[in-house]
Amino acid sequence: MTLFHERPIRPMMAKTGDPFDSDDHLFELKWDGLRALLFLQNGKLELQNRNLRDVTASYPEIQTITKRIRAKKTIIDGEVVVLGKKGTPDFGKLQNRFGIEDPKRVETARQANPVTYVAFDLLHLNGKDLINDQLENRKNTLRDLIEEGPHLLYGDHIEGKGRQYYSEALKLGFEGVIGKEKHSPYLIGVRSSFWTKSKGSQTLDAVVVGYTQGEGMRKATFGSLVMAMYDDNGKLVHVGNVGGGFDDKALLKIKPMLDRLVVKKHSDWIRDRRNPVWTKTYYPAKPSSPNAVMTTTEVRTVRMPSCNWCGRMILPREGAVHFPCPQCGEVIIWRCEKCRGFGRPYKCPKCGFTGP
Repeated sequence: MTLFHERPIRPMMAKTGDPFDSDDHLFELKWDGLRALLFLQNGKLELQNRNLRDVTASYPEIQTITKRIRAKKTIIDGEVVVLGKKGTPDFGKLQNRFGIEDPKRVETARQANPVTYVAFDLLHLNGKDLINDQLENRKNTLRDLIEEGPHLLYGDHIEGKGRQYYSEALKLGFEGVIGKEKHSPYLIGVRSSFWTKSKGSQTLDAVVVGYTQGEGMRKATFGSLVMAMYDDNGKLVHVGNVGGGFDDKALLKIKPMLDRLVVKKHSDWIRDRRNPVWTKTYYPAKPSSPNAVMTTTEVRTVRMPSCNWCGRMILPREGAVHFPCPQCGEVIIWRCEKCRGFGRPYKCPKCGFTGP
C-alpha cells in the first residue's frame, strides 16, 4: 500500500510565526496561489487541491509538463500560480481561473491567465513513498526529477538567513517565506511546527459603507464591516468585508457609531448575500491585509483582512471625525477638515467631558 492507494490525501501545512534565522532550516518563498498535489502515473497527470477536490480540468496547460518529469509514477506537492510580469504570483488573476470546468471557458481563461506549477516537495517516486525521508533529501531528489520550463518551476530555497530572505521576498512582491526543518518528515494532513510561515502585511485606507449582522458572541454588535474603495472615476467599488482585528471593547464602541450612520438606500453595486445594514461612508481604520492591492486601473478584493482601528471614524464627504467619548462612549463629531480646526478642543454632548 502506498499513498496512491490512500487518495485523496491532505497536504502538510505550516504554523504561523515571525521570521527567523536557523542553520537547521531551509527557507522557501511563499507562493500566493492554489495549493495542489500533483499525481503522475503512466503519463496521466491529475491535480488535487487542499480541500480534496480534483481540479485537473481547470488547468489543462499543466498537462504539458508530464514529459519534463522524469518518473513513471510520482506525487509532488506544490502551488498553482499565475505569474505577473515581474515573475511574482498574482492571486487576483488566479482567482479568475477558480471553479471553471467548461472546456470553452477554461480555454478562454487559460489564454488570458496561464498558470505555472511550482513544485517544492516530493511524496512518492516510482512505487516508494518518501514522506519519512528527510526534507533535504526529498528536495534534492525533486530537483533532479524535474526540468523547469513553461508551466513548471522548482520551488528553490536558501539556508540559514531566514530574516534577510523574508525582507527581500517582500520587496520583490512575494507573500512571505516558509522555514522548514531540513531533517523533518512529511506529515500528511498535519499543521506542524516543522514548517513555519512568515507572511508580510500591507495596509490600506478603505471606506466602510455598511456592516453585516453579528451572530453568536457578536449578535449584539456586528459581524463584519463592508469595505469599499474609490476607483479612478470616483466610484465606490466593493473590496471585501473585514471582521477580524476587533476586540470586545472595540466592537461595543463601534456599534453605536454604526447605528448613527445607518441609511435606508441600498448600495446596488455591492452583491452581499448577508443583507448588510448600509451606512454613510466613512474611514474607520486601516484594514491590514497581506493581499490588499489597489492599482490605478483596478480594485481587487482584499484577502483575509483584519482591522487596525484607531478609535476614530472619518467621514470623507463631510470632513468630520467621529470617535467615542473616552468617558461615556457617546459618539463625538469633531475636527472639521474644511476649516482646518485640528487643534480645537471637543466636548461630549452627553456627559460634558472635554479634550483632548
